[in-house]
Amino acid sequence: MEEIDYTLNNGTWVQRNYVQPTSTQMAVLTSFNPTQGPSEEYQAVMAEIQSAQFTTASPEVTGRLQEIYDANFPVGYELIGVDITLPDGRGIINARQNLDHKQVRF
Repeated sequence: MEEIDYTLNNGTWVQRNYVQPTSTQMAVLTSFNPTQGPSEEYQAVMAEIQSAQFTTASPEVTGRLQEIYDANFPVGYELIGVDITLPDGRGIINARQNLDHKQVRF
């Protein structure tokens, strides 16, 4: 079964999609001139690519992700970021409490 990566994005579980820009998109991206700033075409291509990077997870998957997250999240810490791979449930949680950073791998 294919491995799929998920993360929390503004409180919503989303699937991380790896987007390969088309040759047309690459031509626009590589024509970027930092002295002139991004063109409207460049900004449109970037927005298109960025919008394709994440897809909201289904309710069934969200339930499984939340179970894994709840079982591994360190109590009393604030979430920095989380990545979980399904179907095997591997992942990593980065959290902090004041100046203390904790990384949980599972």
